[in-house]
Amino acid sequence: MKRVILVLCVLSLLVTFTPASAASSYSAEEVWSKIHSSNQPLLIDVRDNTSYIAGHIPTAINFPLSEGVDEQTATSIQNYGKSEVITYCSCVDGHFAKVFIEVLEANFSFTNAFYMHDDFRYWPYDAVNGSDAGTVIISQETSNGGVNDSGSELTYFFIIINVLLFGLVVLLVYRKRNK
Repeated sequence: MKRVILVLCVLSLLVTFTPASAASSYSAEEVWSKIHSSNQPLLIDVRDNTSYIAGHIPTAINFPLSEGVDEQTATSIQNYGKSEVITYCSCVDGHFAKVFIEVLEANFSFTNAFYMHDDFRYWPYDAVNGSDAGTVIISQETSNGGVNDSGSELTYFFIIINVLLFGLVVLLVYRKRNK
């Protein structure tokens, strides 16, 4: 019984901490190099518009993830005609920027899309503020109202399973020692 529980714990840990997406990422330094190259990517800030106006990476446009990622969003991005798309946000490991890319890849067949895994709050280079040209705000009427990120729900589920299995192993070891 203990071996079965141990195997379940190991398998659950592997599933929990295995990346669910093949989305590729860049560091802040790599993004900075790319936006200063001759073949500039389309840089997308997925934070809310208020955060974008307060400060963003030069050349970035704004498509808030909270407004959803729908066909209109995908078409607008394609209309820029850039060979590469890079998203960023202000969260640990670029989670929301990664979700944006995952939706583009899964639902709209984007193949050259990446996210910045560094947190924008620690962007080491110049930033600009205001709603410069290129700012795009998608209205609630045209969006799908948000993206369901079921990957994080699954992660929480497996973490709970891991905790329960670990508790069971501890209980079995405790009972075995007290016999």
